[in-house]
Formats: sequence, structure tokens, C-alpha cells
Amino acid sequence: MPKSIRFAAVSVILLALTTACSSSESSQNTPIASTSPKLTAPKASIAASPKLSSTPQPERFQDAVDTAISAATITQSAESKDDWNLVVNRWETAIKLLKTLPKSSPNYPTAQKKLPEYQRNLAYAQQQEKNLFSPKIMAVAPLEVAPANLTPSTPKATKVSRQTSASIREKKVALANHLKRINAKFYATFWCPYCNKQKEMFGEQAFRQINYIECDPRGNNPRPNLCQKAKIRGFPTWELNNRQYPGMLSLEELATLSGYQGDRNFGN
Repeated sequence: MPKSIRFAAVSVILLALTTACSSSESSQNTPIASTSPKLTAPKASIAASPKLSSTPQPERFQDAVDTAISAATITQSAESKDDWNLVVNRWETAIKLLKTLPKSSPNYPTAQKKLPEYQRNLAYAQQQEKNLFSPKIMAVAPLEVAPANLTPSTPKATKVSRQTSASIREKKVALANHLKRINAKFYATFWCPYCNKQKEMFGEQAFRQINYIECDPRGNNPRPNLCQKAKIRGFPTWELNNRQYPGMLSLEELATLSGYQGDRNFGN
């Protein structure tokens, strides 16, 4: 497949769910790019899908999200029938995990909303498995996690407040301070467009609190040794509570994955 088509296609999937820059975008002079493995997962990893019966209910939604992110990431470099078979397997596992959530779970409404999206992505992956010459485009909606303590009695339209830019900025700074306290890490490169987009989501003031790790030796204050030690495969990649999440994440996703308890109305 022409490289230009692959790049455009991958941009669509990663902008939606796991927007990430492949480390291969760097020049051949960049150690990270030359040593980073291709994002195709080994065939043996098919058996590493989460075990539904042994997974506690509170973790199943997160496991479903992680598995969906994995499926989207593998799609970047899927070329063979085995590659697409692995993508299919990941979407099937994510769907099964969502279906096991009880109605009492605070994430149950979100799981019901995500189910048809995951099922569409599964159908697309199955089609790609049969037709390997089609462009790899997968439309995956961003993660939406149901906030705690919802008040369904009040219509959303009446809850919309006219936030000032200052109040929104303060909420973003509060989230950034929380990420700093839990030692969150943001692995990125100066040339990655999605890394820069992630910075824009925070704003300059809030992003100064983020532990930014430049993986390209040509960037400012580079720390490629940390990227290699963490086995970073694509950019950007977040590390939250000792777990890695490849791709650009919304502020709401970062709040949920990091356990942030503050106001999540970031004005996005």
C-alpha cells in the first residue's frame, strides 16, 4: 500500500481513539525510530486477552478500553491475514468485556453506547481480514466515561454554564497538577503532530506541569534512554499508574484513567 495512503488512513483511526505517531516517522538518524519495533503484535499474544471469568467487575470496563486501544494500535501496521485476525480477536474481547458489565456499574450506560461502535469496528476488521488491499481506515469514537454522581433529573441543556476561559484554564491546571502528583509521564517527540495537539488540549500554563519526556535526541532536553527503557513504540504514549496508554487522549479520558476526582468540565 502507498505510504501516503497508509499515513492518511492511520491519522483517522488514531485521531479518534488512540491518536499516535508511529516512531517510524522519525528520520533514520533517530535512535528511537531505528530501534522501535513495528507495531504488529506477535501471534502468540492472541492468547493474552483478558480472562473474562476472573476479571473483577470494576476492572472490566477499563480492560475493554485497553483492549480497544490495543486493537486500534495494531491496526496501524496490520498487513497480513494474521495481523487482522489479531485485531478481530481484540475487538471481540473488548465487546465481551463490555457485555459482562452489570447494570449497577456506573460505566454501564457508557458501555451500552460503546457496544455498537466496537461492533462496527469488529465488522470492519473482519472485512479487512478478507480484503487486505483496502485502505486501513477505522472510525473509532473517543472514549466517553460516565462521570460519577450524575443527576439525571436535570436536562443537560439547563446544566450548561457559561464558563470563562479563566475557569476552564484553572480546571486544566488542576488536572495537570494531579497528573504531576501521581508521576504521570508523557512520552512524545517534537515532530509528532498528535503530541503537539495533546499539548494544545492542556494549554501552555497547564502543560508546564506535565512530565514531558522528549524521545528524539534532536529535541529540547531529550531523554531517549527513558523512552527505550519504557519500550515506547509510538508517540504520544501516556504512562498512568504504571500502565501505558498509546495515543492522544482527551482530558476526560486522562481524568478517568488517572483517577482524577476534580471537576471534569474542561470546556472541550
